[in-house]
Amino acid sequence: MKFTISPILFGDITLQLEICSDDTIHQLKQKIESKFNINTDDQELFLGDKKLEDIRTVNYYKIFTDEKVRIVRKAEGFMQVYIVSALTAQAGKSTTIILKKSDTVLELKKKYFEKSLIPVEEQTLIINNHQLENDKLLSEYEIKDGMKIYLVRRLRGGFYLV
Repeated sequence: MKFTISPILFGDITLQLEICSDDTIHQLKQKIESKFNINTDDQELFLGDKKLEDIRTVNYYKIFTDEKVRIVRKAEGFMQVYIVSALTAQAGKSTTIILKKSDTVLELKKKYFEKSLIPVEEQTLIINNHQLENDKLLSEYEIKDGMKIYLVRRLRGGFYLV
């Protein structure tokens, strides 16, 4: 079955694209590349906060007519990480942050603050059961593109919100 979706590029530019329900996400990326000249390797597609996997089909993600699929262009030298709050982890919600491996944990916290409004001093970031220290580089923790970093919110008075 053929239908039209509206991929969103650069935040507010909406495009029209005809797809089939049995198309894979990779085939969808190829259609985006041929119509809008964005290399498939430079694309990441999202439905809400969920990153779409190349091997899955449009039908798998239940993408229907006029669905808003967001296109994110990968930038050279940058990576994306996903901040998952302990409060929303079960709901599968995350916040995408784009940064460089040379950024510090403090810089990551500041970028997360811009999106979440959770003050930097209330953020405790954890990866592989280790608390991240503000003055360390992300590369020191071997954080790679696409990794999930977990947030536990520290409340005033030293209590943690889990």
